[in-house]
Amino acid sequence: MLEPAIDMPRLFRIVLSACLGFFLAAIIGYALVMLLSPNKHDLPVEAAMTAIFVCGPIGAIVAVILVSFRGK
Repeated sequence: MLEPAIDMPRLFRIVLSACLGFFLAAIIGYALVMLLSPNKHDLPVEAAMTAIFVCGPIGAIVAVILVSFRGK
């Protein structure tokens, strides 16, 4: 019989870490853009878009890499 490539608890940890990594990175990215951007006329929009489309996915990818390569 074929063995699954990944067990369910490990898959759950990977998915959970991706969600948490996305959430934390998006919050940190939003705060950094709000603090550091010289843009004044649409700063909240810039911060939200950067958090959702740049910082969040980067955080999710980093979290998945860290958790998937961590030893059991």
